[in-house]
Amino acid sequence: MRSLSSILCLVLTLLSASVRAEPSPDALIEEGLQLRRSGKPEQALETFRRAHALAPSVRTFGQMGLVETSLKRWVDGENHLAMSLSNPDDAWVHKNRTFLDEALAICRQHVGELVISGPAGVEVFVAGSSVGTLPTVPAIRLAGGTVTVTASAPGFEPFQQTASISPGKRAVLAIAMTPISAAPVATLPSPAAVAAEPPPTPAPILASPPSAAHESSGASWHTWGGITLAGAGAAAVAWGTVWVVIDNQQTAQKTRYATRTPGLVLIGIGAAAIVGGAAIFFTAPSTHDKVAVGLAPGSFWLRARF
Repeated sequence: MRSLSSILCLVLTLLSASVRAEPSPDALIEEGLQLRRSGKPEQALETFRRAHALAPSVRTFGQMGLVETSLKRWVDGENHLAMSLSNPDDAWVHKNRTFLDEALAICRQHVGELVISGPAGVEVFVAGSSVGTLPTVPAIRLAGGTVTVTASAPGFEPFQQTASISPGKRAVLAIAMTPISAAPVATLPSPAAVAAEPPPTPAPILASPPSAAHESSGASWHTWGGITLAGAGAAAVAWGTVWVVIDNQQTAQKTRYATRTPGLVLIGIGAAAIVGGAAIFFTAPSTHDKVAVGLAPGSFWLRARF
């Protein structure tokens, strides 16, 4: 009995010590106010959160909202201040109503709204945090700027898009999900189907006709060669004729020309050149001739066009 009494006394002593060690919510609020006056808003916010965890009240909501406004945490500040002002009959709220209203107005100048729509069953994430599953995702209050919205659903490709939030305005984002397409499976024909297919028919072998460039080159050579040779022959005939005409005529120095024989030779050479040039000119190949030869299994054919 003495041992049991000692244990009970020890437990009661420890409990009373722990109760005395934990400050009351009012004491934590006073400590938070002192930290705010000392220029330590981060530590003051943490102290107000401790007080709120012990005893939530419109006062703790209001104190957190005021500090969050000074730290430019617009969304959290708006939420906590709105909760505090939702009880206008509270004595503390009535006393500090002016400060609370001013802080809430400042927060709302930096906050916009995002409304998300899309197929049912799609889970939506905003800035990496889940906000629910469509169609039950509520309008989301966000600070002005850009935010990344992602979504996922079984059987669909992941969705991602950036939304722009304007303070005091409502942005609308429609999520469109793309089904995951199954990769096509390649199928090989069965051996029986391969055996049943008829063998391919060999393509006919065509002898390509001479190229147009080659024909044009041969025709050009015959044409200009014939003209040149005939022109030289005509010049030789004319020169030989002159020599035949002036044969045996006397010059001023009493010298007589003896040019009949060379003139006749030139005339003969020129006549031969004219005949040869004409033959070359008129035997030039025609560029319009087309000849094709075909060879196929069991047949042979020849086609020509002039």
